[in-house]
Amino acid sequence: MPASGSPAIPVFAGYTFEQLRSGVVFVMLAISFLVYIEPAPADLMFVVVLLCFARSGLSLTVGVVPLAVFLVLYNIGGFLSF
Repeated sequence: MPASGSPAIPVFAGYTFEQLRSGVVFVMLAISFLVYIEPAPADLMFVVVLLCFARSGLSLTVGVVPLAVFLVLYNIGGFLSF
């Protein structure tokens, strides 16, 4: 902790981790209309977003965990299908 007593905020290339998380979600939504090839770029960005949010302590409720697992399995199936 810094001398002031407040916890340190991680900064990467001048951006806070919260700004980076918001940025990767924006990029995933912005490129979601591009589907020239499979897997689509948004499917690949899903992995980046998932890793980014998992790194920051993503908390899921019990009801959402099966949905998240099936979404990950669905995306893995899409990657393997081409």
